Amino acid sequence: ATSLNFFGYAKKSADGQITRQNYVNAESALFSYALPDPTQDLTSADEQPDMLFAISPNRKQADGPVEMDFYHALSALQFSVGSVPGNLKIESVTFTNVYSSGNCTYTYARQGDALDFEWSFGAGDVRKEYKQTFAKNLFSDGNIPLDEDTAINTAEQTFMMIPQTIADDTRLI
Repeated sequence: ATSLNFFGYAKKSADGQITRQNYVNAESALFSYALPDPTQDLTSADEQPDMLFAISPNRKQADGPVEMDFYHALSALQFSVGSVPGNLKIESVTFTNVYSSGNCTYTYARQGDALDFEWSFGAGDVRKEYKQTFAKNLFSDGNIPLDEDTAINTAEQTFMMIPQTIADDTRLI
């Protein structure tokens, strides 16, 4: 019986652009992806795309339904702040000079049935700035420092970014 290779992906929203997939071989595929243009403050993870991919290689009709385990291709970055001197308020968190587009090859790794993602960047890939409003007081209304175990970050304030090595001119503001 003839076997087929199944490659699947799902985006969280219509934002972000993914190219048509090119099938490299029975166990890998590659795609190009661009994050949405950061023209506005990304104040919530809900406003950002998430990318999920799956491969189910060498499936035959006799194998029954095709099961696909999806894996995240992007990285989720969250910020936490510990004790800080003074009466401070964090108003925003900004990344500058980070890649917003790139190419990815995802490969089925037989060990553990997971996917491996390898991102690469070329001359045509752009680097942009991404910002989120934070607006978190580090002190209570009576100017009393918050307890050290007080969480001042939330899951909603997450950057969904393309995994990359941070360059020398990348800044966190």
